[in-house]
Amino acid sequence: MKFDTTSIEALTVKLSADPFNPIVSFQLAEEYRTHDQLASGVSFYLRCIEYGSDNPESNLHVYTSLLRLAEAFDSQKDRQWTVSNSILQAVSFMPDRPEAWFYLSRYYERQQQWQESYTYAIVGMDKFGGRLPAQTDYLGKFCLEFQMAVAGWWIGRRDESKETFEYLLTQSIPQSYKDSIKNNLERI
Repeated sequence: MKFDTTSIEALTVKLSADPFNPIVSFQLAEEYRTHDQLASGVSFYLRCIEYGSDNPESNLHVYTSLLRLAEAFDSQKDRQWTVSNSILQAVSFMPDRPEAWFYLSRYYERQQQWQESYTYAIVGMDKFGGRLPAQTDYLGKFCLEFQMAVAGWWIGRRDESKETFEYLLTQSIPQSYKDSIKNNLERI
C-alpha cells in the first residue's frame, strides 16, 4: 500500500542532522505508526528509549515509547513476555504516572489473572500525570476504576464491582466503556 511519505522524509532529514535526538526519534516512530509500519515504528521507539532515558527533557517521550512498544507487540500476539516487560519498564521508569499501571491491569485481565489486575488498578488510582506527547489507551482515572470493577468481580468483590460500575455509568465516559459496563451489569 502506497502512502504519503512527505512527513517521514522530513523527519528523517531532521533526525539525520541530530541523530541522537530522542524526541525526533519519537516523532518519526509516531509517523510510522500512523501508517501502520510496525517494524519501522518500533525501531524508532527503541532509539527514543536508548537516547532519551538519561535526558529529563525527554522522559515523557521515553515513557510513552515504552507503552507504544507494549501496544505494538500486543497486536502481534504471542509476544506476551515482551508486552509485559515493556509495561514493567514503563512502571519502573515513571512509577508515579497512572498509564502504565492501567496497562498492567489490563494485561493481567486479559491473562485472567484477576488478583494481579485488581491490585495494579488499585495501585494506579492514586497516581496522577499530565499530558503525554501522544494519546494512549489510558483516558483517565475511570479506566482504572473500570479495571478494578472487572477484576473485582472475579475475586469475590461483587458488591464493590457493581457499585463501581453503577457509579461509572453516571460519569462522562466514552460510550464504549458504558456499553461494556451495561454488558457486565447484565451478567451480574
